[in-house]
Amino acid sequence: ISIGLVALLIAFDEVIKLGWGDPRIIGLILVFALLIGAFALIERAAGGHALVPSDVMRNRDFAYACAAILLMSAVFFASMLYLPQFMLKVLDFSPVTAGIGMLPMMATFAAVSFVAGRLYERFGPKPLATVGSLCITVGPGLIAGYLGNGRTFADAIATFATTYADQTERDHRALVEAAASGR
Repeated sequence: ISIGLVALLIAFDEVIKLGWGDPRIIGLILVFALLIGAFALIERAAGGHALVPSDVMRNRDFAYACAAILLMSAVFFASMLYLPQFMLKVLDFSPVTAGIGMLPMMATFAAVSFVAGRLYERFGPKPLATVGSLCITVGPGLIAGYLGNGRTFADAIATFATTYADQTERDHRALVEAAASGR
C-alpha cells in the first residue's frame, strides 16, 4: 500500500512538469491502481489476519468513528490549506504574519497532542470526540465573532472566492492547453 501511495504522490507532484499524457505519469498512476487493488485482494484473502479484519470493517461503531474522523480531518486540513492563503491573498498579510496568524491553532493542536493519551485513558473516546467536534464547530464561530459583524469579512470571503475561482479557471485552461500539446 505504501509504494502505491508514494507512486500516486509522485505522479501528482511531477504532472505539472511532465503533463498527464507523459508515460511516466500514466505508469505511476497504473502502479498506484495495481498496488491498491492488490492490497484490497490480499486483505480480503487474509480474512481474520488482515491488516483491518473484515469483521472490524462491518462494525457499525467503527464505521461511524471512521466517518467522523474523516469529516473532522477534512475541516482541519481545509483550514490548514485555506487559512494561510486567505491571510496572504485577501488580508494582504506577509508570509511571516500569516504564519504567526496560524500559531494559535497550531499551538493548541500541539498542546492537546501531548495530553490526548492521558485524557483518553481518563475519560474514554466518546467525551473526547464530542469535545473535539464542538471545538471544530466553535472555532469558526470564534473567528467570525473576532472579525465583527460588519461587511469586511463578507467582502473578504467574496474576494477570496472570486480570486480562487479565477485561479481555478486559469489552471484549468493551462491543463487543457498542456494536454492538447502533449505536455
